[in-house]
Amino acid sequence: VAPTSAQAYGIGLGNLADEIEKGLGAATVKATLKATPGAPLDLATMKKVGEQKGSNPGGVYEAEDGKKYYVKQTDEDHAKNELLAGALYGLAGSNVLKYHPLTDGKGLATQMENLSADNVSQLTSEQRKEAQKDFAIHAWLANWDAVGLAGDNVGVVDGKPVNLDLGGSLLYRAKGSPKGAAFGATPTEWDTLRDTYKNPQAAALFKDMTPAQLKESADRLKSVSSADINKLVME
Repeated sequence: VAPTSAQAYGIGLGNLADEIEKGLGAATVKATLKATPGAPLDLATMKKVGEQKGSNPGGVYEAEDGKKYYVKQTDEDHAKNELLAGALYGLAGSNVLKYHPLTDGKGLATQMENLSADNVSQLTSEQRKEAQKDFAIHAWLANWDAVGLAGDNVGVVDGKPVNLDLGGSLLYRAKGSPKGAAFGATPTEWDTLRDTYKNPQAAALFKDMTPAQLKESADRLKSVSSADINKLVME
């Protein structure tokens, strides 16, 4: 029987909240989270070519060089939160889209890629196994919306599963409201992301993982150090 506790796998999945508070001070976490994986984008120089797809205002924008981006327009704290999540997912070895902040700070953008699949239901059996390897990362970063309400937060680029939207990670819910005390040092998502009643969308992907698969997923986080986390939080 698989252990139900993240700690049973011998790693500190819940250390992120502690590192944020230790490095920044609990009272200033919201205002100072930062991560800028790509160059800032100026919407004034881009053309809107597609409409909003998710729960936050936004749309598809095309830059002068022809590259397309999906833009979320949200408040500065929520944007910084998702940018940091993208950086932390990348640090842990997960496949994510390239993130960019906006020059005005009021949102973020992800560079669009050609998707051979745009829903978790379209994954092959091998791609499904690959996507499951990210389970511990989702739990660590408290991504309640890891799979998406309709399964559309997981896609495939160049044959590999990619996490398409990280807006439900860390301090915020996907729609932008703060999680408050629900985000803390105990990674309850280790259980809830595999619970059919609490998160049926995520459980459809993760509930059948074996103890060996759970351990393999958790082991991916062993190389993530407190120093790495603090560097991303503070930069």
